[in-house]
Amino acid sequence: MTELEVTEFVENDHVRYVTDSHGTVWDTVMSVKAVDDKTDLTLIMDARPHKFMQKMVGPMIKGMISKALEKDMDSVQAYCEK
Repeated sequence: MTELEVTEFVENDHVRYVTDSHGTVWDTVMSVKAVDDKTDLTLIMDARPHKFMQKMVGPMIKGMISKALEKDMDSVQAYCEK
């Protein structure tokens, strides 16, 4: 299991998680913004590999990770809109 550390939190604005997992530092920011009568949730993830294998494999799996994140965000949206 990957442990996420909250490194920054601004209520009603954003939260930042950083973890070093499987040879990569993952730096993720989730932010919220009011747009008319709705809320916009934005996810920005930066992956910085620091081990040889992850540096080689990372570019090959970038699309797969991107699609998985899109699916996760779709699930969050579906849950919030119940």
